[in-house]
Amino acid sequence: RLFLLDTWRHHSLHAARIRAHAIILSNEGKSVTELMSVFRVDEDTVRNWLKRWEQHGRNGLEDANRPGAPPKLNDGERQL
Repeated sequence: RLFLLDTWRHHSLHAARIRAHAIILSNEGKSVTELMSVFRVDEDTVRNWLKRWEQHGRNGLEDANRPGAPPKLNDGERQL
């Protein structure tokens, strides 16, 4: 519970804070329907958050890496 509270209040990623808050509220007895209303998301999204928490714990709060094109700039160019 302390981890979730700390994540909700201090995590650098907004998405992780929202997910932690949803888990906290769920543990306090809020229904999926209530969470949908609070966070203005659909049922699949809430159920996915809860499932990811159950399956992956802390790691389930953050977004997974997404594939994409390789960076066009090298490290030196990015620093400029």
